[in-house]
Amino acid sequence: MRRSGWQGAVALGGLSRTEHLEWLLTARGDAELLKSSERHAQAAINADADAAVGFHQLAVTKLYRGAFDESVELFEIAERNAPSHADLIADHADTLIHSSRLEEALAKINLAFELNPLCPDYYWWVAAGANYSLRR
Repeated sequence: MRRSGWQGAVALGGLSRTEHLEWLLTARGDAELLKSSERHAQAAINADADAAVGFHQLAVTKLYRGAFDESVELFEIAERNAPSHADLIADHADTLIHSSRLEEALAKINLAFELNPLCPDYYWWVAAGANYSLRR
């Protein structure tokens, strides 16, 4: 039973991610995409609250909706559920930048680099944002 809940959470989390990425790629014109992303992320949490995927995607969606504090709280839950998930940690760092928690953001992105040294360019973008904001 645990397995099917986890699989459902992963599928719903994937839908949520697809919707918030589509929202970004289409120049943020369709607010319904973020609402749908939020619904799918919440459904992923309902399917398996021990999996990080729902909390991760809901946190990203909350970031894009401007709910920075709520996003940080959701990332903290997601990271407790998956403490070695480097992409999640990089997204958490990005949210911390938006929340003006720059030193914490830099620590998070450095952890993501340690966990995934052959990382995507996105990590460098997040690190650059934190360093720029800190005037480094």
